[in-house]
Amino acid sequence: MSKLIVTTPVTSLDELAGYTTIQADSTEDIIWLDALVKITAPKNNTGAYIPLKDIIIENVVFDLNKNSHFGLKLTGCQQVTIRNCIFRNYTFNKEVVTEDKKNDSALYFSECQQVTIEGCHFINLDPGSPIEGNLNNEMVYAARQLNRCITIEGYTSSNFTIRNNHFGPSPAETPKPDIISQEEWDLDQKKPIVQGITCVGYALKESDFIISGNTFQKAVDNGLYLTACHGATIKDNTFNDIEEAIVLYGSTDTADETKATGSFTIQQNRFYNITNNMLVIGGDISDNKNFRYTKKIDFRENIIDQKYQQDALLPAQQGTPIFFRTPPDVQKQTQVYKVLEFNVSKNTFSSLNRAFHVFHLGNIGLFHFDYNQFDGDFMIDSRRAFFFCRTNQPFAAGSTIRKNQIRKKKDRYTHQPMLPFAFHEAFSTNVTPAEVLKNVRPSETFATYYPLHEGDTLFQWNEWDTLKWRSLYLGTTSLSPYQVHAERFETQLSAPLEAGQSIRYFSTYAPLSGMPAFYTEEYVGKVYAKGLEAQDYTWGQDWLYGKWLRTEVVNTIRLVIDGQPTQEVAVTRDVNGAVHFQYYIKNQVTVNTEDVRLQALGKKVNIADEDMILDEIRIPILQSQLLTSRSYHLEDTSVLVRMSENRNLAHALHSVLDGKRVGSTPLYSDTSFYYPVPSGMTRQKKWTIEARDIYGDLVAKWVPPVSTAEVWTDIPTYSLNTKAEIKIGYYGGKMQSAQLLVNQVVVATVSATSLAQTPGQASLTLYLQKYVQTVRDQVQLIALDADKQPIDSVDIPVLYAGLALTTARQQSNPAQVIIEGRLDLTLVPETAFVRPKDVSDLSQWDKVFQANADARTLLIRVLKMERQLGAAGEVYHVTLQAEDPTALLTMPAQLRVLLQQEQGYPLMSAETPIYTAILKDIRPFTTQKDDYIKGTFDHTIRARFSGKIALHLRVDGDLKGNPAYWDTTQMDWQHFAKSLILYSYQRVEIIAYHGTTIIDIQPVPLYVTSIKDVSKVKLGKTQSLTVTLAKSAEPLTTLTLYRNGSAHSGASGYANSASEEKQVTFYVNATDFALGDVLALRAYASGRMLHEMTLQVEVPTFQSAVFPVDGFVKGMYQLHAKPEWQLKSLTLQINNESLSKVAPLTDETFQYYAKGKIFETSIVYVCGYNANGQLLQMFPVTLI
Repeated sequence: MSKLIVTTPVTSLDELAGYTTIQADSTEDIIWLDALVKITAPKNNTGAYIPLKDIIIENVVFDLNKNSHFGLKLTGCQQVTIRNCIFRNYTFNKEVVTEDKKNDSALYFSECQQVTIEGCHFINLDPGSPIEGNLNNEMVYAARQLNRCITIEGYTSSNFTIRNNHFGPSPAETPKPDIISQEEWDLDQKKPIVQGITCVGYALKESDFIISGNTFQKAVDNGLYLTACHGATIKDNTFNDIEEAIVLYGSTDTADETKATGSFTIQQNRFYNITNNMLVIGGDISDNKNFRYTKKIDFRENIIDQKYQQDALLPAQQGTPIFFRTPPDVQKQTQVYKVLEFNVSKNTFSSLNRAFHVFHLGNIGLFHFDYNQFDGDFMIDSRRAFFFCRTNQPFAAGSTIRKNQIRKKKDRYTHQPMLPFAFHEAFSTNVTPAEVLKNVRPSETFATYYPLHEGDTLFQWNEWDTLKWRSLYLGTTSLSPYQVHAERFETQLSAPLEAGQSIRYFSTYAPLSGMPAFYTEEYVGKVYAKGLEAQDYTWGQDWLYGKWLRTEVVNTIRLVIDGQPTQEVAVTRDVNGAVHFQYYIKNQVTVNTEDVRLQALGKKVNIADEDMILDEIRIPILQSQLLTSRSYHLEDTSVLVRMSENRNLAHALHSVLDGKRVGSTPLYSDTSFYYPVPSGMTRQKKWTIEARDIYGDLVAKWVPPVSTAEVWTDIPTYSLNTKAEIKIGYYGGKMQSAQLLVNQVVVATVSATSLAQTPGQASLTLYLQKYVQTVRDQVQLIALDADKQPIDSVDIPVLYAGLALTTARQQSNPAQVIIEGRLDLTLVPETAFVRPKDVSDLSQWDKVFQANADARTLLIRVLKMERQLGAAGEVYHVTLQAEDPTALLTMPAQLRVLLQQEQGYPLMSAETPIYTAILKDIRPFTTQKDDYIKGTFDHTIRARFSGKIALHLRVDGDLKGNPAYWDTTQMDWQHFAKSLILYSYQRVEIIAYHGTTIIDIQPVPLYVTSIKDVSKVKLGKTQSLTVTLAKSAEPLTTLTLYRNGSAHSGASGYANSASEEKQVTFYVNATDFALGDVLALRAYASGRMLHEMTLQVEVPTFQSAVFPVDGFVKGMYQLHAKPEWQLKSLTLQINNESLSKVAPLTDETFQYYAKGKIFETSIVYVCGYNANGQLLQMFPVTLI
């Protein structure tokens, strides 16, 4: 790359060579340039430009260098191509960019035609900080700060194509262009732009003004500002994280709307996180201008996704997809901008989380608002509306608002009604809402309706709008609607419907009493003859299967998912003439899908004809594994049922026998419970349990497996991370074959030749690793007789290994149990168990544990979740508190703890006995040194047990010595152990008995003397401590420093000796240690602690201390910046006796009168203290 530094604009095309950086000179005496490059065509004698043609500018960097108004400025040019260039480094300067300069631009065109701009970057065009104050005393941007990336002006500028450019920081995957350095590129990617493309385009038309494939990111103002423009095609662009995406209006200055121009197609664009408005329709009626009208806007197939809402820098309604600006009043008359034809169709609006009216409309002639989809919580109250109409004219005849899908919110079972329409009060005296909407009757927008079929006696619908008048007719017969729950409404029919009938539903609303009402919904539902029949679809299946029952010819079938039709699929006929179909549905639905319809279509005569719908049915999306059960025998009266995953979906269980409902049971919070088996069950009857939500919609089905014999024994648990196979017991001679089912699908069959056929117990080995992947998988083993009929079935639990409980002890409060354990998640993938985002937030861990004891469910809370240092993998020490609200547990009891996913599936399981915590304060026992193990009894728990308590020592699983008995008055205890414990690596426990019942078992911590001595730690310094290792037959490998109970630093590779003491060094960084810190050095062998020694600390204070012949101890000391380290008093310690304290002599020196107290054989230290009386240092005194 070559660099051309300019002090005056370049005016010749010859100097624009490729791979050149053109940079404004920024020395102090250089005045801002008008432009880096300024190419102007000559004029003929009539004043018209003689065009400069065939201009190609490629691979040039236009660096404004904070010292130029324009980058490249072209006037009167034709057939221009600007490709792969970079325009950068503009910064607003309020001293230079004055009020008359409001169009500073990186790239500027005037009176140019046939221009292509492609593959360029417009970056780092900074407006600086806002400099103007508004009426609210807030700082805002002045007009002269709003510089542009591209400006198009002139009455004859036309035929522009702007494609595949980046305005603002580029998307992450965009490679750096070769013509800019990495340093400059990184800097520019952090800077904003102000406006993307601005034009006053009197000659720009929809057919030849093409803006496509561009990205607009981090724009302080607009992406596109197209004013007085004949039209544009805006397609396949991305607008991300900017104030306003598109502002536009037509180009004709007229009060006659029949002369309006301005046709815009805005199609297949993406709008992400736009602060204010995605599409703004404006105009200009200032200074007697009449830019009031835009002829046509076609806004379709766009994606609007507001993932978050940010504060606006410009005044507007935040997050509004479509917004008509408000013109100033004319002669005190309120004015409105108008679009003569406005089509909004097939757009997706996601996450509209906002508290404003959704769409702000001005005057519109023909309005088509059809087939759009809306997601998210609107969070609006009854005063907020979907359409806010600032209008004084009715919509034109033929306007439609139809088949728009409002997909619900965070909780689809909560009613969040909204106003369909609201109206600006300034127009209410001139035109009523009913007059504005007289030509519009919304349909299938503010309500969705369920299909009707012959034989139905129920009509249901969901509605999103506020309360109003509802009317419902079957022919001329009025029907009575009522609310089921939240947004669900229905009406019961006195007689079954017949094919060909229709139901008409309409609703009206009057915003004020006495004001004419307007329609908010109108729907005519056709009653179909039954034609489509589909098999149940369970979430995760690949295909939806079904058949066509009527003789009428069906051409294709399709799904309609949340109001959006999908691809049509042809049906097939078998040899008997039956019509079948299969539809690949797996990737068509998501977890957010609310409504799936299946439609059968007849053949259209003309392509443009409306779809010929022969039948339509609703497809429930059944939840896999939401509802399961154990197997049952025909004589059983109940079966154990489990509810899990999306438990909140199910409101009631319906018992269905041979297609007829025979029972219904509301559900409570339990995830496992016994459900009644219908009476009179036989093997020929089909029993199904259905889970339905609060609306009555089907969400899950389950056919409980039936058993007629006892076959299976010794049922194991399959561990995902430790076992590839399991063995299960069975009684031989009872079954002829067996089937292994995983998630209700047969994955393996065991033939009779592999099964024992003689009576007696046998075992069967199952290899499950290939079929079982998660704890959600349901594994069943079914025994079959000679007729392949089930005679017994068993469920095999699927868990991970990794949860181990070491202790569980009832506390002084008998309702509380403290549990210690170990949780190993090393082999558990994130897909199986999602860890809390903040693993230190114990409240998040509370949600994943469950506990029970003696059939009682315990309340559980996590007290500690500490990552195990030095462990290979993700291992935690866990402390839990379980509480029995009844306080009725008797000891000992068996405790079971489950680790589960949020959906309720057990992930791990562990059991341990619960004992009391009667044994307390068991002090570490040092082998080869101590005689007794010592501790205390918890006096509260001791009071529960009358008579004596016996203690017995257990070493490596064997009882040693004799029991010792302690009566009720003795709270301290000791147990002889000197000759019974030889090494620190033995497993030693103290067992407490009351009578013959074990009431507590506590481990005894064992030490061996490994550290004899450690030098003092000097605070505020890095240092090497001198450590004396004691003689020991037990080798150590690691030394670790603990600060206030937490590991601070450590090192390995140490070795002691059984025959002699050894001195080693241990590095410590004590620069951030505090005086009150508790420090300890621990010795370890392969992760097992052998010994702990508390360390002494000192603050290096004294620099010298001598006792000369004059009788004063004198010396120097260091003054520290930390207040708690500052020397405030000192004393002498002579032969271990301390004298009284005195203050230092100066900020650097001290002296202490000691004549007659110190002799030649005295051992003397000077001791320094801070203001709190804490010892800082003991320093030896030199005797002279």
